[in-house]
Amino acid sequence: MNQVEPVFIIGCIRSGTTILHQVLMDYCPRAIDIDDVDFECRTFWQERGFRIGSPKTGTRCCKADAGDLTDSARDEILNYFAQRTAGGQHIVNKNPHLCNKIGLIHALFPRARIIHIVRENLSVIASTKLNYLSQDERQTNPWGARFVQYWPDEPDFPCWWAVPVDDDAVFREPLRRRLRRVVRGQPQLPEPDHESYTAFRRAHSDASRYFPGGGFRRIPESWVRINAYVVKQIDALDIGSLYMPINYADLVARPMDVIRNIGSFCGFTQTDPSRVPATLDESRRDKWRQDLTDDEQTSVDQVMEQFPDEMRLLTERLPGPLLAAREPVPT
Repeated sequence: MNQVEPVFIIGCIRSGTTILHQVLMDYCPRAIDIDDVDFECRTFWQERGFRIGSPKTGTRCCKADAGDLTDSARDEILNYFAQRTAGGQHIVNKNPHLCNKIGLIHALFPRARIIHIVRENLSVIASTKLNYLSQDERQTNPWGARFVQYWPDEPDFPCWWAVPVDDDAVFREPLRRRLRRVVRGQPQLPEPDHESYTAFRRAHSDASRYFPGGGFRRIPESWVRINAYVVKQIDALDIGSLYMPINYADLVARPMDVIRNIGSFCGFTQTDPSRVPATLDESRRDKWRQDLTDDEQTSVDQVMEQFPDEMRLLTERLPGPLLAAREPVPT
């Protein structure tokens, strides 16, 4: 049996990486995650020195490429993947925080497939805003700790950092969660390497980079820059033949067509089309109209204008629609 190369699903947060991962895993019975601790496998990368920037792992999300990979780390990761897939399975991993680590992925797996999902800007921005505004983080981290997001002042490959609001936050899963992991035979989450909020704010005083806070405009900036630097990394590595961009709107409207195309592109040998729904929920496509104020929508337009080169790259290279129609929905 030919070994299927690992598949990595990337894209901005709230772009549809999770639903794409779920449907693709259903379609391919042999697909498995990198590990059983966390479906985004954030702890896997963090434990090996590659910073992910998540409530589950640590504060910062740092870019990584071949220059950050030691021979011993490469050997350990490749051996792990070989053991993980020894039964004929293959890896399908989704993680938005790998957008600035494509060079690392390519150095580890020169034939890995990169699936880049993009979604209309206003839908992503509105959903990200609501996600970040939620201070009751029990839905996005297992400790119930509060987090603020920070957009770093970096010229290349910035990604959101997650900073705990309370210096005395305790990062240990509740007893019920720990017992559930024991029953299921799953390893416990390691304690994340978060920085002190007080010290972090002292070192990073620009209020316009925090959200919640004064940094709403950083959300549309992140949509532009992250999607653009994904394309730039693909070009710099000359791996266009291993890269497939797809649009969330196509996935929702025609999931079977999109998933079948991905499966063919990735070389899946065993599939189960009966597990792919005919359509997905489209009801939230225009939800941004109620979630973004008029001023916020205007701010989004202004930010898009600040990045003409990146916007030109996106419109030339990524499948649309990318910019949500601002006209009222017909009644």
